[in-house]
Amino acid sequence: MKNASESAEELLREMRSVRSDLGEDMEKFVENARVMTDWHYYIRRAPWLSLGAAAALGYLLIPSKPRYVRPDLSQLAELAKHHDLVVTDRGEKKQEQASMTSSLVKMATGTLLRAGLGVLGRHVNQIVQGSFSRPSATYPNGEVPAHDHD
Repeated sequence: MKNASESAEELLREMRSVRSDLGEDMEKFVENARVMTDWHYYIRRAPWLSLGAAAALGYLLIPSKPRYVRPDLSQLAELAKHHDLVVTDRGEKKQEQASMTSSLVKMATGTLLRAGLGVLGRHVNQIVQGSFSRPSATYPNGEVPAHDHD
């Protein structure tokens, strides 16, 4: 029976040891998890690899520019024959003129707005400077009021 009680005692000691180490192990685990989820850690540890990964991620996330194809008249006619397409004038010249007119109006509006803001700024500056610089009051006979003698 001594053997069983000694093994039970040993098992209890080991369990106490495991429980006491569990708190420390959990703190270490939490700290390691915090470090592993911090992106600054990876940049400090491997800056060139991080830069390459960021460039690759940016390349994959940014969509590529659409490719425009401008077929000639014979290619359009061939496509129309095979696919029963009807080609109509979409009025690109009207859109082009409208966009050119709108861009001119936008440019003129921006210029006028900037000029108006400049004039307004100068007026506000004059008002502010006028309120802070108090002119010395003198009377027609040349006397200066008593409160300006300070």
